[in-house]
Amino acid sequence: MTLLPSSTNLAATTYDHEEVTMKTQISKKDNYTSRTSLTKMMSTLCSLFTVLVVLMATAAYAKAANPKTVATALNRDGRLEVFAIGSNGALNHNWQTIPSGGPWSGWSSLGGYSKKIATAVNADGRLEVFAIGSNGALNHIWQTVPSGGPWSGWASLGGYITDLATAVNADGRIEVFALGSNHALYHIWQTVPSAGPWSSWASLGGYNEELATARNGDGRLEVFTIGNNGTMYHIWQTVPSAGPWSSWASLGGYSTDLATEKNADGHLEVFAIGSNQGLYHIWQDWQPPTEWSNWYYLGGSTQSYSYPFGVSKPATAVNADGRIDVFTLDGYGSMWHVTQLNPSAGPWSVFGYLGGYSTDYATAENADGRIEIFAIGSNGNVYHDWQTARNQWLAWSGWYQL
Repeated sequence: MTLLPSSTNLAATTYDHEEVTMKTQISKKDNYTSRTSLTKMMSTLCSLFTVLVVLMATAAYAKAANPKTVATALNRDGRLEVFAIGSNGALNHNWQTIPSGGPWSGWSSLGGYSKKIATAVNADGRLEVFAIGSNGALNHIWQTVPSGGPWSGWASLGGYITDLATAVNADGRIEVFALGSNHALYHIWQTVPSAGPWSSWASLGGYNEELATARNGDGRLEVFTIGNNGTMYHIWQTVPSAGPWSSWASLGGYSTDLATEKNADGHLEVFAIGSNQGLYHIWQDWQPPTEWSNWYYLGGSTQSYSYPFGVSKPATAVNADGRIDVFTLDGYGSMWHVTQLNPSAGPWSVFGYLGGYSTDYATAENADGRIEIFAIGSNGNVYHDWQTARNQWLAWSGWYQL
């Protein structure tokens, strides 16, 4: 995967070029005046360059919507499977031939036409993929037997949606949450585990721009969304696997991207990108009457004094020892990550660089506990990078085409 030069190298290149060009214009006659002008010009150029870096990061960040063109799932026999939307809109998949390792099967097509995808695992272990079709309806396709094919044909669950996320209820039934054209949150669910028929679509209301799901330690599903004012909201089941649902509640802040994860001790944590393009988090603290912590900064903003300068598209994975790892992309599409130093608690590490160039990505945990990342490169191909040992922050393989 091609790496762009760092902003430090860009600065040095710009500085050297300008210095050489301007030196040729300096005459001996007015050497002092020229040097003074040079100093002022260099100062101005440095200021302009700083603004340019921020603007470039902002522009790249603004484009980093959540396309959801790649997704992963773990088969019942422990083999990872990755799904990706091809350039023709068809869904393709590729899988490990043995658990936690290669070789990989090679790409095969599942057909259809998909805009965004999400995966879920049925109670009996069969993988299922949900996709937004060309007409905006929710479509799905599933393994007919666990850990293998053949796959079913595509079937429609109707609706008209713009974004989706999946969750599995405590009783094993899959539930799909989606945003409608009116920005309200809708959901549809299996009426029995691992099978249809499915319910009808039901509205949970709100006005939402993005969503993520999680399952509480007691089994209740919870949905987090970003409102049109950038504030984060959440809504949850009042009892596991069933309604009624709570009313909407605000978690405050100003967010543009979000991801959720459950800690080893069962409490939920939400990660979001703030207005300064930094990574923030908030978590359940189980201390009435607050129930949730305040928002705290983890780094990565455009105003930071260390790399990265501005991040987007957070995604999470859990190490074998229970520590959460959060991945983000910077303004150049390079990947960075930050991890808990202790399970279910801080402090957190600094940002570590994983490089590459990604437009979209998904995370997964292998059967042996090693985290693996699957990313769409600038050429549209899928690449992956994985921990070479469990629980390691720095021990990664490097990017390889899948």
